[in-house]
Amino acid sequence: MRKSNFLLPHSIFFILYNMIYIIPLVSFQLIGYSEGGLHTLDLPQNILYQAALVYFVGILSFIAGSELTYFGFQVTSSKSLLTPQPRKSLSLQFKILFFLVVLLYAISKIGLRSLGVYENYSFDAGTQVGGLWTISTVLSEILVLLTTIILASNDKQKKSLFIFSALTISVNLLHGTRIFTIIAVLSLFVYLYIVKNLSFLKLIFYLPISGVVLVAAYLTFLFRSKVEVSDLASGVFTIEKLVSPIFYESVFTQLSLVSVLSKKSWSLEGAPLSFLSDLVFFTLPRFLSPNKEATLFSKGVYAGISPLGGFSGYAQGLIYFGVFFFLFYFVLGVTTTLLYEGAKKNEIFFAFYLYIVGDIIYRIARDGYLIPLKALITAPFIILVFLFVYNLTYIAVGKSHRGEHML
Repeated sequence: MRKSNFLLPHSIFFILYNMIYIIPLVSFQLIGYSEGGLHTLDLPQNILYQAALVYFVGILSFIAGSELTYFGFQVTSSKSLLTPQPRKSLSLQFKILFFLVVLLYAISKIGLRSLGVYENYSFDAGTQVGGLWTISTVLSEILVLLTTIILASNDKQKKSLFIFSALTISVNLLHGTRIFTIIAVLSLFVYLYIVKNLSFLKLIFYLPISGVVLVAAYLTFLFRSKVEVSDLASGVFTIEKLVSPIFYESVFTQLSLVSVLSKKSWSLEGAPLSFLSDLVFFTLPRFLSPNKEATLFSKGVYAGISPLGGFSGYAQGLIYFGVFFFLFYFVLGVTTTLLYEGAKKNEIFFAFYLYIVGDIIYRIARDGYLIPLKALITAPFIILVFLFVYNLTYIAVGKSHRGEHML
């Protein structure tokens, strides 16, 4: 597996994800950016500097955990990097699972029409709740995980399956949800950076899919912002509007961190037990806890600090762990490097590594802890249940596996 002269791939991507959010947040006041009324936000410079310090500590902690763990492996074992060549094809049960998920996903998207999500941005319309929306979201997350398994395979249909899966995931753009398309492409970027040794410049400017995704994501922004086509011709559509998605994504997502720092309502010791209880309740299926959001410590005590969606991971870090939030990122770095080491010998670990770096780590920066950790629990669990049931049936009819497939 590729490693730069200084940092492991997941350390590099962790820094990149953090820069996407902290640079626009800190710089928009310095350059006098005012598109969309951002100049009216009360963001004192001392709070912005505190936010930058929190980011610095988080980045440093993740790198320390990641690189120190890697150094330990280098001292105690052979100094080998993960071989980038996948060795196995996809099994029949995997392909059955994949197309079953696609079918259920399509049914859920058709069902969402009754909620009006395709006529109005679903967040503004308040339709991002309820059982049907949850099912659609879970199936989207499962598709993302299955897509990383496809990437890690050596299947003859790998390219066509990936393209089909990515396009299927992109249906989420129709109701204004960009995140699943973004993380599917990020997983591809991680794969190409590691396996094909492509630089970041080539990933951004060379790959045709990059342009397609950027255009699709930007058109989604236009749809959500209700920018009229006439604006383009009249000259209202300016450079400020062109870069506004970057600033909106960063500033609005990080309002929760700004609020926590401004109100100083978090305790030095945090509330780690509340983190555990929140994770348990948030992961429960909705039919077991219909009003589970009302029971969350982070939603109750800190209600209203993230009014425009997104919840900074560092905001939840301060809420749940106080001044010890850096330990979460240190442990995250350690865990990701352990997965990196496991990926040297096992394709499933490699696929999971792509999933963690391309999805979970990015979403921690954007959505906080609960959403990505719930995805990390539920998506693999559902896949494992399916494979367990399938294998029981397989054994019952008197057949056996030869180990030539990934799953």
